[in-house]
Amino acid sequence: MSKSHVFICPPHRFADAAALLVGGGPSAGERFLAHARETGISLERLVCLGEPSGVLLGAALPIVAPGRTAMIATSSPTSIEKAESLALLIRHAADSVRTEVDLAQALVPPERTLEIHAFDRAGFSRLATLAYLERPMPRLFTPAVAELASGWSVESIDLSIAGAREEICAVLTRTYRDTLDCPELAGIRKTTDVLEGHVRAGGGARWWVMLRDAHGAAHGLALLNPAITDATSELVYFGLAPEARGKGLGIALLSRAIAAVTRERRGSVVLAMDTRNAPALKLYTQLGFRAVAERLALIRATAC
Repeated sequence: MSKSHVFICPPHRFADAAALLVGGGPSAGERFLAHARETGISLERLVCLGEPSGVLLGAALPIVAPGRTAMIATSSPTSIEKAESLALLIRHAADSVRTEVDLAQALVPPERTLEIHAFDRAGFSRLATLAYLERPMPRLFTPAVAELASGWSVESIDLSIAGAREEICAVLTRTYRDTLDCPELAGIRKTTDVLEGHVRAGGGARWWVMLRDAHGAAHGLALLNPAITDATSELVYFGLAPEARGKGLGIALLSRAIAAVTRERRGSVVLAMDTRNAPALKLYTQLGFRAVAERLALIRATAC
């Protein structure tokens, strides 16, 4: 391992490096490359660890996303020694996008302890364990919506209306107060960048709704976007301001957002949530969501 070196992957080695990233053979690597072309993932910063003989030992790829974030995809090490080397690749990948993003992140299955060790060594911190939940869409009917308290309303969000983005940012800021969902993220990114990430996530139409009181003031958001490559819809954000919590308004808001999706789209609704957020898990369970996977979220602010 002492003779190995880090280098930017040349195009003729993309398939080999991609196979390492996805943990499969050549065909799996080719499928990743096809996915990258389809979704616009750039491979210009794909970095590899190799031996003088040409054998690739590891790979890491920063995937820049809207909202000034980057996801770091890596190969999986099989020993502590390889994890230490992978840490060099991860650090290189994160550093390569530090002028473009405010937050580098990774999502790793909790059982991949060597991969987690590599991110630890690369200066990433452990944010939270995220539970991935899924709710199949009913095929023949629109799901029932929960009763909404008198004086409250749920309205569709139209981003083309003057002042809409400013209002959404203000509501996002208020819903972050005392949040139980990854509170450590507060203040790392500008709210305008967070909104831009939500706007540009997924493809095509979106189902965004806002909770308002009798005076028209906004107190909560549910933002559902379609996935790019399949019929899945993703709840990219859901939150209530402190004064609206504990009143049954959350389930009323979210059930209406899900009903809006169902009228136009089949498939499933998916989301990721901090496992520490017990009230949210209770609400999602009431709406028919079930856990399908867990990931450890690791982050590194680019100022680090």
